[in-house]
Amino acid sequence: MFSTFSAIFEALDHIEDEFNKCTGEDEKEELIPVIMSLRNTMDKCVQHWLRFEERLNEMQQKYNFKLPDTLPEGFLDDLSGWETSMGMDSILPEQIESGLEIHELENGTNTSSSDHEKLRNPSEKTITKTEENLKKNFCKISEEKAITSFRKALGFWDLAMIDDAIKEFEEVTKIEPNFIIGHFCLGLSSTQKGDYEKALKELKLVTALDCESSLKGLAFNTMGSIYASQEKYQAALEHFNKASEAEPELIEAYFNQGAALFNLQEFKAAVEKFQKVLEFKSHDWETLFYIGKAYSYLQEWEEARKYMEKAHTLNPQEALITFELGVIYRLMGNLNRASLFFQTTRSLVE
Repeated sequence: MFSTFSAIFEALDHIEDEFNKCTGEDEKEELIPVIMSLRNTMDKCVQHWLRFEERLNEMQQKYNFKLPDTLPEGFLDDLSGWETSMGMDSILPEQIESGLEIHELENGTNTSSSDHEKLRNPSEKTITKTEENLKKNFCKISEEKAITSFRKALGFWDLAMIDDAIKEFEEVTKIEPNFIIGHFCLGLSSTQKGDYEKALKELKLVTALDCESSLKGLAFNTMGSIYASQEKYQAALEHFNKASEAEPELIEAYFNQGAALFNLQEFKAAVEKFQKVLEFKSHDWETLFYIGKAYSYLQEWEEARKYMEKAHTLNPQEALITFELGVIYRLMGNLNRASLFFQTTRSLVE
């Protein structure tokens, strides 16, 4: 079985290589049946997994035994990527795209006052502490059916079967209404589906219950992300503030505070929050970039240049940075330096 999985992913790697070599649509079409065949094989694997869980549950009931109540190792690491996979990547809207016209870059035209950044996921330190708390709380589930549903829900979630995951999480919270982790996961999966009303209801319940500070911080951060995706930046900021109060080591809450303030055009306050991120991660190019952007809007060109140059040193292939450096140098009167960065941007986006 495991050799089958390895062969499937090796085949997928080979197909991706072929896509990179394709010069026409006909060649791509020839690869589609192969991909469909691999998908059908994986669908059968999912069916086998479901049958395994059902059989295991039947055996426990029939022979009166109970498996240890433990969470899968590193399961929170999988949950930490939910923000990216759900498509909520607009806390800072998009400012520059690869489709910008070349003459705009050469002239240093700043086409918008907004920017783009993905919502930050929980930091490794917060994940470790939270996962320890989750494992401790998971052992408090008394109903075997709830344990089975929770495991199935995590399996569905890992397979991106969100509707099925939500159904199982709902079953968990119905059987064990005081199981905070169930409500937390139901809130996250509902967010991923785009059912924000339901997500907020569950996450508010998590923050209202007596739970670990790290989990409460994650819940507030998620709620803030939902409001930010709806461009309700004041409400988002309030929840990001609560997230950092609940969990002072949640670096992403400070970044998101800065991003919300940036969108509210409170640039000085945004810089202060972004500087807080640098206390934890001094070489985070994205934070340096947005500090530079904030100083640009404040027309403090030397400070803007300093932070943007630091960001460029860390990530010289990012067109956002080279473009902004071109704008900054043009406004500072250094046209030769500006032209150099605009040319670099053009080469990066072509």
